[in-house]
Amino acid sequence: MIVTLPDSFKDWIELRVTDGEYKDASDYVRDLVRRDCAHLPEPELTIEEVRRIVDEARMGGVSTKTMEDIIAEGDRIAKKRGYYRE
Repeated sequence: MIVTLPDSFKDWIELRVTDGEYKDASDYVRDLVRRDCAHLPEPELTIEEVRRIVDEARMGGVSTKTMEDIIAEGDRIAKKRGYYRE
């Protein structure tokens, strides 16, 4: 793979390598890609997965949770996944 960068980006990467944070430019780019992949949203569900979830929900019956309970649980999950904004 060949990537062309402006001189200012090349200088920045070289500085990071010189500082000892990365062994070379490839190491720096690999780290950027790893970090980007870690922040990707979860993959979309297939239609089969959605059908399974709906079937499970139907078999589960009516919830006894209040709307406040449901919102609090959603907030907790969003915070855990890093999506929550106050």
